[in-house]
Amino acid sequence: MDLTLTKNVRLSAASLNAFECIAVIILIPLMGKIVFPVLPKIGIRLTPLKKMSAGMLFAAVSVGVAGWVEIERKKSILEHGTFKQKLFDSSANASHMSIFYQTPQYVLLGAGEVLLSVTGKFNVSARCIIIIIIIIDFYIAHNLKSFKRFTNKYSFCNI
Repeated sequence: MDLTLTKNVRLSAASLNAFECIAVIILIPLMGKIVFPVLPKIGIRLTPLKKMSAGMLFAAVSVGVAGWVEIERKKSILEHGTFKQKLFDSSANASHMSIFYQTPQYVLLGAGEVLLSVTGKFNVSARCIIIIIIIIDFYIAHNLKSFKRFTNKYSFCNI
């Protein structure tokens, strides 16, 4: 896909993750302060499970949008051909479609993350929080190498 923003500015494909971060930063306060308080007033009661299900739906729609963009990219290659695009030290064939056609899927993914991850993390029971605090306290107090490996593995499971 075409990575050029202007004649002299070329984006990195990895910079598209910024759209997901921006969506999360905008949607967390918007959902928490406006959307979620208004919904019960109009008769819609969202449980955490419903919010998380909606988040999964947004993620699934994001995958569908990604598939649609790929189909359109291939059509664009058949109709308009490719051009040589310089990527770091090498060049590659790219379609004439702009890289910004991928932004809707990142925004949808950010919306899904707000509904799924944030809802899930804020509904953690107090027992889990106490257990995590005890584990961290034990780790700091004893600094055992084997325990360090255990806590590192546990933290990667939570990510």
